[in-house]
Amino acid sequence: MLSQLRRPVAALSSILLGLASAAPLFAHEGHEHGDEVPAPAASPASPRLALESSKVELVAVREPSALVIYVDDYATNAPLDGLVVQLRIGTKLIATQAAGSGTYTVPDDVIDAEGETALPVSFLLHGSGIDERLDGLLPAASNTPDAKANAHHDSTPSLTIIVSGVFLLVLASAVILVRRRRSRV
Repeated sequence: MLSQLRRPVAALSSILLGLASAAPLFAHEGHEHGDEVPAPAASPASPRLALESSKVELVAVREPSALVIYVDDYATNAPLDGLVVQLRIGTKLIATQAAGSGTYTVPDDVIDAEGETALPVSFLLHGSGIDERLDGLLPAASNTPDAKANAHHDSTPSLTIIVSGVFLLVLASAVILVRRRRSRV
């Protein structure tokens, strides 16, 4: 009886070994399997506005708790410190706080960022040799992103899961086959 079981078990073992060794060869479009290290997931970019004049470059970034404004010299790209930077939104004039190295901030709650639309804004910059007004549309504040929306979700089942499932099916079939043969003897 033992000799009768050796052939099916050997055949099943060969099939399983073949599936296990071929598993790394299967890759779906856009993916390769190997020793590569996966790149870190990119975080969603914060809403931003970029403006420039012949003297200055300004980038305003809507962070979760504040509007961060970066001001650089247009010709040299050097950060401009010591400026008085103000925002005019509608009839409201808002002062910024210097945060170092050409960076100025305004708490987001001061901007009245309740709406989901862009706000017309004027940036007023005053300092040594600089008297600029830059107009643009300040993008709406992004809501805190839902972790599920930003998580990479691959709808195709993992190859490991497929191979494991095939292995379990073959193993279950082998157990059933052995029990049937034992019951006949």
